[in-house]
Amino acid sequence: HAEEAIPRDTGDVRGLQIRFDAYRKLGNQEKADEAADALRAVGDLGEAAKRLFNEAVDSYNSGNLPDAQNKFQQVTELDPELVPAYTALARIALQQGAPTAAASAAAAATQRQPDNGQAWTMLFDASRMTGDEDTAATALAKVAELNPDFVAGPLFDHATTLYNEGKIEESAAELKRIVAAQPSLARARYLYGMCLYNLGRADEAKGHLEAFVEMAPDDPDVAIATEMLSYVE
Repeated sequence: HAEEAIPRDTGDVRGLQIRFDAYRKLGNQEKADEAADALRAVGDLGEAAKRLFNEAVDSYNSGNLPDAQNKFQQVTELDPELVPAYTALARIALQQGAPTAAASAAAAATQRQPDNGQAWTMLFDASRMTGDEDTAATALAKVAELNPDFVAGPLFDHATTLYNEGKIEESAAELKRIVAAQPSLARARYLYGMCLYNLGRADEAKGHLEAFVEMAPDDPDVAIATEMLSYVE
């Protein structure tokens, strides 16, 4: 019916949208691509992209991640500026254990929306998983600026858990990022210093323990930090 209607009014946006949706749902990608090109020609892909985005959300909520991923990807092709589609792709990729894909999608979101704290957080998570420390550091610095509570809260709590579980090297790696992003976080300086000390890097530990004592003189762990410093000296 859409094919019959469109020749009568080539500017019929709704007819163009229906034709695109119909071919897409039939699985005829070639015809769907042609229909999308026609929509681009009249400068209106917005509504089609939004409808597809809503379908993707429904698939995600029902647990059908492959279908959701496919539809979110189509959304980005229809409307490259629809940022939530990129963050959704990043989230799915992280859930699927695909950090490289997650980093790519999150980076696309941050490029289009530099103040999107959620996108920067996912870029940080994905980058540290791939071992891209430079990107992870850049992303975390942005997270610290946009959402300092994440650094001082969940991220520091995770580093503390690693330390308490005896995973000193992993905790130190996490704390190194935290201290770089938020150097005024006294407890992070203390725990990072303790990690370094336990790893046999006493000279590096000294500066962080001294900073902790100076920043938080009333903290109960100042006594421990002071004792560690006496051994270093």
